[in-house]
Amino acid sequence: MKALWDYQEADLALDAEKKRVKDTPTRRQLAKLQALLTKGQKSLAEMEAAIKVRQSKASEFYARAKEYNYQLDELRVDMSYYSECPPDDLNKTEVEKTLKRYRANRAEQRRAEKSNAEAGQQSIACKSGAAKAFLSDGSR
Repeated sequence: MKALWDYQEADLALDAEKKRVKDTPTRRQLAKLQALLTKGQKSLAEMEAAIKVRQSKASEFYARAKEYNYQLDELRVDMSYYSECPPDDLNKTEVEKTLKRYRANRAEQRRAEKSNAEAGQQSIACKSGAAKAFLSDGSR
């Protein structure tokens, strides 16, 4: 019976010690930093996924721009032919439509490039801010 009593006392002392260890400022800061790290990792994963989507859109825009530039080069060759023709032979509306499409696609490409640049800057700023916060919390 004495051994059972000693075992229960030791078990209660162990529980009290575990509670005391978990309640120290260092342990609380560890839990806080673990939560911050988990949140930061999740945020980085989301940012990486968003960047991949934007990169695929940007590469699509670049492919379209390359095609449009090719078409523009062909148009310039055609225009040299038309410049030798009398003005009555030119189809003005076709030329205007082609130029309008080119300008619209070029503007779309520039917006995409600007959006990707801004997203990259925001991503870098977020990662930098998270790293600074993590380091400043960890140094205390």
